[in-house]
Amino acid sequence: FTANQALLTYPPIKAVDTLLARFVLISLTYLIINSIFVIALVWFNLADWPAHPHHLMLAFLCTAGIGLGMGTLNAVISSMFNSWQHINQIINRPLFFISGIFYLPSALPSNVLNVLKWNPVMQLIEWMRTGYYPDYNSIVLDIEYICIIMIVLIFLGLTGERLFRHRRI
Repeated sequence: FTANQALLTYPPIKAVDTLLARFVLISLTYLIINSIFVIALVWFNLADWPAHPHHLMLAFLCTAGIGLGMGTLNAVISSMFNSWQHINQIINRPLFFISGIFYLPSALPSNVLNVLKWNPVMQLIEWMRTGYYPDYNSIVLDIEYICIIMIVLIFLGLTGERLFRHRRI
């Protein structure tokens, strides 16, 4: 909300409009960058075409949806508490390492996997791998779980924006 404060002085423009505009801009930017990257890799024979492009697209859309939900929720919380940005960075830093970017979840012991499978980011990475590699079978992928998390986050973010619209600092 603070990045677009000047736009919010115009009466027809609401905070949700700026959130949705930023969502569309960032989503399209990443879609174009990823498409160029994959096409370049295939063009230079450094990779094959994705085995299941429809899975990649659905995983990308769900990733964008979860980003919209988390972004809206974080915008609402940080507009009420200045220190939330710092707290959020501390919370999210370990998420980068436990999301399965540097390892395959199937290589982990089952007791660790039972805890980490609740991480929606790891689920999204597994969905991307399933879409890209022809024979990749994820043992933790739960598409229904990802969709539920996405809907809940978007609902909580938009509800929070509506409820706390007039209490921003």
